[in-house]
Amino acid sequence: MKQIITDKKTGAVLGVVEGSHQDTALFNYHAVTPDIDLSNLNNYMEVNGVLTLDVTAALDKVKAKKSDEMKQNATQAILATNWRLERAKERALTGATGETVDAVLLEREAIRQASNRIDAAIKAAKSVAKVNAIIFEVLPKDYITKTVLSRVDFMNRFTQLEMEAITTAAKTSPPIETMLLKWQAADSVNLASQETQMTVNALETAGIIKTGRAAVILKP
Repeated sequence: MKQIITDKKTGAVLGVVEGSHQDTALFNYHAVTPDIDLSNLNNYMEVNGVLTLDVTAALDKVKAKKSDEMKQNATQAILATNWRLERAKERALTGATGETVDAVLLEREAIRQASNRIDAAIKAAKSVAKVNAIIFEVLPKDYITKTVLSRVDFMNRFTQLEMEAITTAAKTSPPIETMLLKWQAADSVNLASQETQMTVNALETAGIIKTGRAAVILKP
């Protein structure tokens, strides 16, 4: 016969003993019944003389395990894109067609976003069943909207006539000249940045580009 020994003062489970034992001043003994999971013994405790599963501790343990599993899945998913990223970079250098660097980078970021979303779902889960039901998957909502463009791609959003108007205005307007120089020197331009939005909208306000064009140029 197996019995579970608990600390009479704290209710903590101390282990399993063979044979029949009587309660003492320091310890209580509980018969091992079919509903007791001995592999999960650390999450049991004695409450008012009854051996009870500490649901909170058990749930936290399952959450920690699931969280580690999901993070490993995310890491593996990102590592699996390494060769595609290298291929895309080489294609960009040679002019070959195929999957772009941007496409791979957006997918890698989506994996990270999915990992964060899933981790939050694990923490919010209220039962072991809900935790176990969580799987690793990248959803459309995990993909971010790209707002950073290369300098060339950004300036190509302006028509030829608009660029001519901007360069002409820059000859007599120091602020516009400064703006143009910044764009020419930048490696990339963030459409979502306050500075970019202010300067493009200022061009529309000044009549250098037509009404409505700023929204089109700034659209991600």
